[in-house]
This record gives sequence, C-alpha cells and structure tokens, in this order.
Amino acid sequence: DVAERKLVREFKDAHSDVVLGLEYSLDGTMIVSGSADKFVKVFNVATGELVKSFEGHTSHVLDAGFRGNGIIITSVGADNAVKVWSLDTGEQVRTIAGYGKQVPSVQFVGRTSTIVSCGGDGTVRLHNTDDGKQVRAFGGASDYMYAVASTSDGNFVISGGEDGVLRVWKLADGAAVGTYAPPPAPDAPNVQAAK
Repeated sequence: DVAERKLVREFKDAHSDVVLGLEYSLDGTMIVSGSADKFVKVFNVATGELVKSFEGHTSHVLDAGFRGNGIIITSVGADNAVKVWSLDTGEQVRTIAGYGKQVPSVQFVGRTSTIVSCGGDGTVRLHNTDDGKQVRAFGGASDYMYAVASTSDGNFVISGGEDGVLRVWKLADGAAVGTYAPPPAPDAPNVQAAK
C-alpha cells in the first residue's frame, strides 16, 4: 500500500536468482517476472500464488511483459532471443531470433500484437508476435541499447543505450524524430600535486 507505506504482498521463493524484469498486467491482477534463473513466471497479485512458470531461455531472462489481452507474454534474455508464450496453454508460441547480442528490453505496443525490443548489438526492432516477423528496424543507434519503450498511443518509440543518448522514432514509418544527448561532463577541477 503506497499511501500507507506498507508491504501488501511478498512473493517468497519466486525465483532462485536475481529478478531482472517485472511488469503488471494491464488489469493489475497478475505480475510477470523474468530472472537470472532462466525462468519467466506469472503470479496472481491478490493471492501471491504462481499461475504459470515458463522455461525455455538458455541464459538470464532480462525483461518480460504482457500483451494487452493478458494472455500472451513476451520475454527477452541474454541468450539473444525474444520468446513469446501463451498463458492459456503454458507453452512457448515462438522464438524470435536474429540479435547478435543479448536483448535487455521488450515492450508490447499498446494493446497490439506488436513488440518493440532492443539489443546489445545496437539495434532497436519492431516485431509482430503473431507471426514473429520483423516489421522494421529503427536506425541511428550504434552502441549497446539497454532500454526501449513506446508511447501509450503507439505513435512513438524511444530507446536509450550505453552512449547515454535517448533516440525517438515514429512507430508508423521508423522516421527519426530526435535525439537527446546527455549533458557534457563538467570540466575536471584543477588538481596539482604538492611536494
């Protein structure tokens, strides 16, 4: 309870290693988590009970999220892959490959079947989870990309990476909207050695 600053629910023994990604379902009834233990798990928020556990990543799961319908889940990991899962069947629907390095971030675009993800290979990509096909790649990034998100209306994608630059694109055509560079580093103080 945020207002009361009280712990409402604790998910004990949820994972056997570090939890690296979390997201609430849009209706707030479930949480999906991804962990260094290579599992993706879904929990009931009200009871804390495990709803489903998904296994298939061969390395750390770095992020996970729900599609707007709450039935499809996606996860990404250090195994350079995007996985799509069905909460109904408990099965893996597909793997989306093609990244040259780990994939640290993924998000569904609004309530659609489209996801945006980014990779350590400097790419930001849009995929359709229904068929696994890449819709587009967003240009301009060249360094390790750590985070990606889309606006709630699905009009824009933003990503940030190791170079500290935030990049914004139009989702519809992939056109670059702008970049936001980090502020310059302050000048180093004048330091002199004393004898």
